[in-house]
Amino acid sequence: AFMRPGVEAVEFLLNNNVTVNVYSGQLDLIVDVLCTSDWINNGLTGWPGLPVWKQQAENRITIGGVPQGFVRSYQNFAFWKILRAG
Repeated sequence: AFMRPGVEAVEFLLNNNVTVNVYSGQLDLIVDVLCTSDWINNGLTGWPGLPVWKQQAENRITIGGVPQGFVRSYQNFAFWKILRAG
């Protein structure tokens, strides 16, 4: 089915030491960066690393001197915000 919640699956992976990368495009029409951030911050409450992940700095991704996005990571979880992508 389309657009099923994945919080339980992501928490299971994180809690079993599987590396999880979430990518979100700034221009995505269905689930943009703000929605994905909200999903992570309010949904992954079953992952003990969430409070520390929230405190981590976002690192800018630059290619050829041009900002292309940001990434925040902690332990086995990373959230990539990709600029000008959908």
